[in-house]
Amino acid sequence: MASLVFLVCVIVISAMAPILGLPDPTTIDLTKRLNPPGSPGHPLGTDEFGRDYLSRLVWGGRVSISVGFFAVLVAMSAGVLIGIFSGFMRGWWDLVIMRLIDVLMAFPYILLAIAIIAALGPGLVNTMVALAIAGIPYYARIARGSVLSLMEKEFIQAARALGASSSRILFRHVLPNVIAPVIVAATLDVGWMIMAGAGMSFLGLGAQPPTAEWGLMLSHGSKYLRTAPHLSVFAGLAISLVVLALNFVGDGLRDAMDPKIQRY
Repeated sequence: MASLVFLVCVIVISAMAPILGLPDPTTIDLTKRLNPPGSPGHPLGTDEFGRDYLSRLVWGGRVSISVGFFAVLVAMSAGVLIGIFSGFMRGWWDLVIMRLIDVLMAFPYILLAIAIIAALGPGLVNTMVALAIAGIPYYARIARGSVLSLMEKEFIQAARALGASSSRILFRHVLPNVIAPVIVAATLDVGWMIMAGAGMSFLGLGAQPPTAEWGLMLSHGSKYLRTAPHLSVFAGLAISLVVLALNFVGDGLRDAMDPKIQRY
């Protein structure tokens, strides 16, 4: 619950960045470059171009968190549809679809995302698309496994015996039971997507300057570790704390949605 409260606070603050009265995160003032935390008017200091670091951290949260949630939403939607269709139809449909999924899974996740970005070109939107495509096999496998398990259950056989149509069985009985594990997986995956998006930006493949983004800020700050360590520390802490909180929330959801856990 503490992690959930923390995440809500981070998301709300990031979403309200335009009305918080923070300085423009892209305004350059070379007379104030590399000011340490606690400087007048700059609680977290300034970066190498004299831009307010607190402002860039808050605005960067909008970008980094949006990348994670967008990529997971697209990957989950496409992957669940593919997995349910494959597991429900079976036969040669299942064979062909799963072999294509196996081809995608044969590539390491990050390398596949980098390859897609290399084909599409660097940029924030292309990074989100690449991460979403690379994440589709993960959800397709989860959805297909859940469907195959459900199709052998007695209540599915009973529904067929009563004359229920395939569409009714799919939407009334199968889909609601597939959603729970997928939601838990998605909650855990958002943190990974945020890290992957930050990693792409760190490598220069994601968000481009002067956009405020945590991975890009971490990349620029790595050049000043000795003279201005706050440039890397605060961005790194932001990524670490948000990802850790997402993992705690995912674990909590998994426990809450598991009917096998006894509650007293």
